[in-house]
Amino acid sequence: MPVKAIIFKHPVGPENEFDYSFGVFVPVYGSLGLSDNSGWLIFFDCKNNYAGFGESPLGFAGAVIRHGQKRGRVALQEIIVDKELFKEYLREHSVSSVFDMLIKETPVGSKEVGRLTAIVAELLNFVGFAKGKLLEHVAQKWVESRGFHETTCDTWINGEQIDCTGRSGNSLTFFECKLNVHQDTIRNTMNQITRKSIALSKATRRVKACLIVYDRVSAGTKRRFEKKGIFVQDNFRALIQKEKCFEGTRVETLQLLDWQFRTPGKFRPEY
Repeated sequence: MPVKAIIFKHPVGPENEFDYSFGVFVPVYGSLGLSDNSGWLIFFDCKNNYAGFGESPLGFAGAVIRHGQKRGRVALQEIIVDKELFKEYLREHSVSSVFDMLIKETPVGSKEVGRLTAIVAELLNFVGFAKGKLLEHVAQKWVESRGFHETTCDTWINGEQIDCTGRSGNSLTFFECKLNVHQDTIRNTMNQITRKSIALSKATRRVKACLIVYDRVSAGTKRRFEKKGIFVQDNFRALIQKEKCFEGTRVETLQLLDWQFRTPGKFRPEY
């Protein structure tokens, strides 16, 4: 029986320029001939004929197909179809995970269980939240080492969530903790700190604000905060590396706060 194969040609740009997908039929039958689990194995958008990949528009795939045809073992068909339309068709008819869609086989057929991009986004949000909470507790440990007393962490006061506070004499300093500060979040962070300062000043006359940032902050950004009366302690990571109060937990703390998804070519830093 010849191998069934399809070349899907997706028109792009000028005439006779195509992106290519390939399909190979995989026959899978039960030993008694009562079941048929055959299907098409699709290689989506993996070649084109316009980017200079050698003489053959199909490269190695074309050479294999031609070799098979010479031996009479390939039943080849060509179909011209819009790439996005074909992609949507695969989403609707696939019985295994495809693109960012996760599919699970059930006794009554295949079922979509979620989108990989949505799952990763949710996980990233959770990781960011967890790291932020950890930074608050790490900051409290540092605040205590600086001689502040009656320190608190992650409390609610007059409707505002306060990351960390510490008293010194008759004044109260509160610490807003951020893993980083980007240009597009500066105004929002300033407004956040102002609201918290007002909430705390209802119970304490002398309130000071300090922004702790795990990452580095540019000199210009620092000046913008300090003009508003907000002291900035950036590069908190460097403090964790050298401050005595973090002895015994230093490596684990940095590993957790630096943690990212492993990707090819990306490695965790050495401590």
